[in-house]
Amino acid sequence: MIKKILDSRLPVLVYNPTRTFDRAYFDAIAAAGALPVFDTEFFPLEERRSILGELAGAGYLFGLRIHVGDTELINTLRERHLPTLNLIVFSYRESRELEAFRFAGTEYRHVLEVTDMEINHLIDPVEPQGLIVRGFEAPGRNAKTTSFILMQWYLGNTERAVIVHGGVGWHTAAGLFAAGVSAVALDDQLWLTDECPLAPQYKETVSTLSENDSVEIGETLGAGYRFFAKLGTRIVKTLSQKESTLFGSPDAAALLYNEIASHMVPLSLAPESAVQSLFFCGQDGVFARHFVKKSTSVRDVLPEFYKNAGAMLSLVDRHDPLHRDSPLAREHGTALPIVQGPMANVSDSPAFAAQVHQAGALPFIAMGSLPAALIDPVLGRTKELIPAFGAGLIGIETFNKTIKNHLDLVKKHGVPLALFAGGIPSQVNELEALGIKTYLHTPAEKMLKNAIEQGNRRFILEG
Repeated sequence: MIKKILDSRLPVLVYNPTRTFDRAYFDAIAAAGALPVFDTEFFPLEERRSILGELAGAGYLFGLRIHVGDTELINTLRERHLPTLNLIVFSYRESRELEAFRFAGTEYRHVLEVTDMEINHLIDPVEPQGLIVRGFEAPGRNAKTTSFILMQWYLGNTERAVIVHGGVGWHTAAGLFAAGVSAVALDDQLWLTDECPLAPQYKETVSTLSENDSVEIGETLGAGYRFFAKLGTRIVKTLSQKESTLFGSPDAAALLYNEIASHMVPLSLAPESAVQSLFFCGQDGVFARHFVKKSTSVRDVLPEFYKNAGAMLSLVDRHDPLHRDSPLAREHGTALPIVQGPMANVSDSPAFAAQVHQAGALPFIAMGSLPAALIDPVLGRTKELIPAFGAGLIGIETFNKTIKNHLDLVKKHGVPLALFAGGIPSQVNELEALGIKTYLHTPAEKMLKNAIEQGNRRFILEG
């Protein structure tokens, strides 16, 4: 059951860009119905206090994100109640920092940002009203696992409201709300809106982001951070080398963070080179240009974003794809619209495939790079046992020297379905022409567009 955690009109909170605050941006966010949250990270104490005072007099609800070790600002909040401060988000860099942290007994609603699973023994004494799961996709400090995994774990292991940060796209938000989250957090998705205070050079860079322009540093030290990075971004390479030299050192994670803080840039100031600047940017940054397709004003974008989530949920209610004998299940010749992906050295067994099919799903035989003499009888026996199954193929000859033989075997046995990992559109079309329904793994947007242009119509949207 979804639990209400925000008093804003929309269950959406929005953070300011890295080391950048602009009152007009927060005004627009609030006017759009979301909760603007001032992320204090990298701001000097006096500037934090000044901005906090400005927001307290703004006349609308706002939030505040602060580190659990920011004792000066925490003490200020304990001593002074701000009626419009609707939510305090407490963050940590290492979970052990929660051992001595307490904030109960104040009038403020507070939530805890989590990047780890199975730390309820540390969360419960803090007594937060909710949790923000900050997944692998999120900018800055993030988790080893995706938001989707973190979300599922906490929805199943806590009674607290759950908010998701990372992996929130124009369409994925509907799935998150369907799963039971109480709100979502946005940041770099809105960087191309008119009101967002990024310098023009950064907006130009964000407008051309690809899915590979976000990298993580620090995971080997127990605290990963996600940044913007192109191949030629030197500072990210320097930090990566620093991570290697710090491995095994006492307080390595803290030392790396200090190095990060010393190079972090305000995104509102024009840089000498945006590509050579250090700033947090999540995998969601690639969605920024999609968020402004209909309107470039955050006052329009946020309500439309939430309206679209509602529309997607309504479509699922009317056309639920996850039911027995659904259109996709009929297309596959199975009882359920579920596919068992090919797993090398695991799903190359006819008996296993038969069990999967009997349970209602579509099994795939993993052909991998197995010699033809080994996989030939496997396909033949599977065809005898079950009417519907697929062949998982590695289409690139560099990784699979036997691909030509594998294609011949798929044709020979009349395998009903196939999928290519690392294949090309022409291979798909070759099998489709023979009546073999064939999927193509497309882990990049450009690959998907190219495949569509080449006439492919079945895709595995690999992350």
